[in-house]
Amino acid sequence: RNTLDSLCRENLVCKDGKKRYLLHKTAPVCQGVLSLHPKGFGFVDLTSLNKLTFKHPSRDPFISVSRMAGVHHGDTVLIRILRTRQDDRPEASVISILSQASSRIGGIFLQEGDGQFVYPDDHRFPFSIRIDRKDPLLPDHGAGVIAEYTRSATPGKVLHGKIVRILGPADT
Repeated sequence: RNTLDSLCRENLVCKDGKKRYLLHKTAPVCQGVLSLHPKGFGFVDLTSLNKLTFKHPSRDPFISVSRMAGVHHGDTVLIRILRTRQDDRPEASVISILSQASSRIGGIFLQEGDGQFVYPDDHRFPFSIRIDRKDPLLPDHGAGVIAEYTRSATPGKVLHGKIVRILGPADT
């Protein structure tokens, strides 16, 4: 109850009846596609925003590492604008993931000790994919592959997945 009262004071939600709350019409929320930087922060290319609250910003909103909420590059997200910095860039926080980007990614297959991993070619995916030894498609060390990964509830450096397609030697 205290949290909802606080959100009402901030004009983020409004009470609609005795037990129902709605997003306030002037809430500073936007929707867009996240572009992740290899260092972990990101920017959102806005696709829609609440025009009653503010005009379209001149720069894409910045999302810090601590405000990512487990999103991946290419996800469509709902964000809340927190403030506008001195350099005129909005700073925001991810509220929720509206749709997830594809869970398939191209990379290089490497055998390391007892493990088998796929390292994404795109550095905006800051994780590796652990491949089970029982995977029916096991390419040669250093081969280019398409892998499908499973998202985890908590962000991590190693996700689990499987190889979907072997592309061949990485240098061809």
